[in-house]
Amino acid sequence: MNTLSEQSVAIKGENMHRSVKSIAAGLVVLAISSVACTDISMASDADALLRVDAWLLEYEVSMSSSTAIPDTLAAGIIQVGRTLDRTFTGSATLNVRSEGASLSVVKLQLPGPAGPALSTADLQSKLTDLMMRSESMANWIEGGPVIDENASSEEQYAAISRHRDAMMGTAKLDFVRTKEGKDLKDEFGTPYTMRARTTMIGAGKIYPPSGATFEMDGQAGSYLLTLPFIFSDTSTTSVTITSDERVEFAGEDPVESHTTTPSNLEVIGWRHRLIRAEDKLGDLPLIQGHFDAASGKISGEQAFKAEYDDENRSVGTTITVRYTLTPQR
Repeated sequence: MNTLSEQSVAIKGENMHRSVKSIAAGLVVLAISSVACTDISMASDADALLRVDAWLLEYEVSMSSSTAIPDTLAAGIIQVGRTLDRTFTGSATLNVRSEGASLSVVKLQLPGPAGPALSTADLQSKLTDLMMRSESMANWIEGGPVIDENASSEEQYAAISRHRDAMMGTAKLDFVRTKEGKDLKDEFGTPYTMRARTTMIGAGKIYPPSGATFEMDGQAGSYLLTLPFIFSDTSTTSVTITSDERVEFAGEDPVESHTTTPSNLEVIGWRHRLIRAEDKLGDLPLIQGHFDAASGKISGEQAFKAEYDDENRSVGTTITVRYTLTPQR
């Protein structure tokens, strides 16, 4: 038979066991509630971003490379070095909103490595899924300034000009091409050496083109973004092209030349080719990422392998896009 003291200890132990179980159960409920509240908060934040009327897109696009490529000429082999640093900045107000997918639809239907190469049935199934999830997806494009229909034509034109000036970006070009050849021979077989250096340096203002498209998928927490890459030159932009060349024939004094020519930013065209098909929609870089709805804005950086042309030669380069999207409420 247990003593009164032993019974008291047993009762206290049982009560303590029940208290521990009760606390543990409470912690589990609290944890579940916390997760549920977090999920609700994240869903609420994502939904708020999906309902935004407009986004301010600010971006910087840079093209950067340094290459050394031998070139075979009739006179012999010359070494050609190229260093390119070209940067554009711009901004756009994406204020035309539509519910549902846009870029995702285009991406699904792209053939080859750019798209999933789906069968007709699978493609239709995925397109149907996008349509069914239209309430959790939205896209925005640039719609231009808001114009007062009752304003005079002069006032409307002034409003358009102010909007265009506000969106104006900057551009910079710094390009160097060097050539060096030894043991070269002219058409008469006379040996000579040559060294040449051409620089193109300048900066100015540009009017970024319209055409940016932004798509959000609230359910997946992901987004797609495309930027246009045809930049318009302006009269405020100037580039100085400087060429220095030195040619020396055997047994003769070297001949040197120096020229300076003004030009504009299109001296090296923005015509480029993205190398990987999956990186683009048409000719436009396709930027993909995931967003943190709680942060209130979206920013990121993405690099693309590309090529540009110089003196009928394809030259490798890297295009890097840095961007920030801020909701306009």
